[in-house]
Amino acid sequence: MMELLKKIAPLHRTLACNATDQALRILAEHVPGSVIEGFPTSTRVWSWDIPKRWELDRASIRRKNGEVLVDADWNHLHVLNYSIAFSGVVSHDELMAHLHSHPGQPEAIPFSFSFYEPKWGFCVPHAWRERFVDEEYIVEIESRFEDGSLNVLSKLLPGESEQTFVICADICHPLQVNDSLTGVAAAVEIMHFLEVLPKRKYSYLLLVVPETIGSIAYLAHHPEVIEKAVGGLFSEMLGTTGNLVGQRTRRGDTYWDRLLTAVLAESGCEHKVVDFMKSASNDEKVLDSPGVDIPTFSLTRYPYPEYHTSDDNIALIDADKLRESTAILRKVIEWAEYDYIPVLNQPGPVFLSGNGLFPDWRADPTLLPYWQSYVEVMNSLDNRHSLVQLATAKNIPLSHFRYWTEAFQGKGLMSTKPFHVNKPLAENL
Repeated sequence: MMELLKKIAPLHRTLACNATDQALRILAEHVPGSVIEGFPTSTRVWSWDIPKRWELDRASIRRKNGEVLVDADWNHLHVLNYSIAFSGVVSHDELMAHLHSHPGQPEAIPFSFSFYEPKWGFCVPHAWRERFVDEEYIVEIESRFEDGSLNVLSKLLPGESEQTFVICADICHPLQVNDSLTGVAAAVEIMHFLEVLPKRKYSYLLLVVPETIGSIAYLAHHPEVIEKAVGGLFSEMLGTTGNLVGQRTRRGDTYWDRLLTAVLAESGCEHKVVDFMKSASNDEKVLDSPGVDIPTFSLTRYPYPEYHTSDDNIALIDADKLRESTAILRKVIEWAEYDYIPVLNQPGPVFLSGNGLFPDWRADPTLLPYWQSYVEVMNSLDNRHSLVQLATAKNIPLSHFRYWTEAFQGKGLMSTKPFHVNKPLAENL
């Protein structure tokens, strides 16, 4: 994952530009069988218009004597992303109105943008503002807006069912790494894991898109995804040392909400779970919007101080934390793939000792938690709901529930029926 980040991080990516196309081509090399698909700029998708492609050639702020105060060649973030072209002599007050800085990160360049409103502007560390003491400045921004396409990458891994789970991440922030390239790296790693499974219950669709407009454009052109998708995840900001934040789906009561909460609880990681759109929000607000209704949860380590600044770079990333975050997302999918409906082959409580199943916790204290969960597991079984549904309804650890159902199966006391998540996804337990 770190090697992928190092390849893409230096690129000046945005919604649609040559650098974003290059990033997608690099990503395609790591995801064999993926497809890069383009959608024409200046066309309507739902209620949105796909913006034109943007290229920045050069930009600077100079004193009247020629001294350069800001230059885009120093750092691409120095220019407002999607800035219109501008050339002229401006007053101090006018320049200040077009200068962006972040008081909370005085030495960092902020990542600022104006995708849908024509503006020009520059971004500087807040500490630099004291340099601007002249009455007038020479400002030049050479940028181009071009027709073409806004491009996204996708890959479909077919499963036994056409019921599809969507794995989505963004690729569009210039020079930013935690936001949201770490989500891309995690998504690719999960797809690699899924690809080598001997079989898959669900189909899986990887989507790597420019934020918001990318997923809108893709879904507007692929309504079949909306029809088949029974769940999704959005991943980003996974590589810093902050606590994990799970964000529920829009409904908040789906299978995926319960599963995410249970996996986080068993992970041992510091975390919290918040309602939909109560943390960092990105393409889940598209996937899980009214009329689309793909219940989509997200996982991040938001907030973090370096967010949307030049400090969000490769040096910020903790490989162990990225690995830990990815493992949790993978665990959610593993449980969904594993899940089944447990069916007792006879009525009544299972006679543990008579079937060699009593956990001798006195001899092995590690078995005590499983013994303590037996009654809850036994009395939850109804031959209708899945392991995950039953365990999460009763707040029984998933691993405990699995311990007992597999033990029962091993003695021929229990069989299983397949379980698939379907729409509608509300639970009635």
